[in-house]
Amino acid sequence: MVTCVSVVWREPSPLLEIETAKLQQNCDDDDDYEEIEFSPIIKFEEVMKEAEARGGTLPNDMLEAAKSVGIRRLLFLRYLDLQGSVWPLGMLMRSCSMLRDRMLADPSFLFKVGTEIVIDSCCATFADVHKRGMDFWAEFELYAGDLLVGIVVDIALVGMLAPYERIGKPSVKSGFFANMAQAVEEEILF
Repeated sequence: MVTCVSVVWREPSPLLEIETAKLQQNCDDDDDYEEIEFSPIIKFEEVMKEAEARGGTLPNDMLEAAKSVGIRRLLFLRYLDLQGSVWPLGMLMRSCSMLRDRMLADPSFLFKVGTEIVIDSCCATFADVHKRGMDFWAEFELYAGDLLVGIVVDIALVGMLAPYERIGKPSVKSGFFANMAQAVEEEILF
């Protein structure tokens, strides 16, 4: 049984409204579950036409996926919207695949990272002020070091727990550790 979910967008584009209406019409068909859940797959020609119309560029892995099997419309439109965002986010979407993959799967990823950093920083500050008392400012560099390490750990923790969308094939790794991992995997599977 397929459950239909209505998605609310801040500024709905006509293309997304049309796609949502089409998907809601198909809610009674169990055969189209994947299309209803994730939106239809669009082919290379349509991807390039839409990217040129919006003035966006695609990374190599997205181009290869579009050429071979196609890209989900929802993910493609979300990428183009995020790529056109303000300077730091747009640049990071184009250059950092880790952030891009997580933002495509969960658009509120940065909010979750920011919330974790704020909560952890407030708790660490309160604990350090309480623990150090009058010596807090004399030992401020220790507090700043703890805070910096906490921010890095928060980003790593939320990043590892976040869902992500891998587009295209996984990269083939080489080297000593990759060969060892492959040997262990083959031993376990066979």
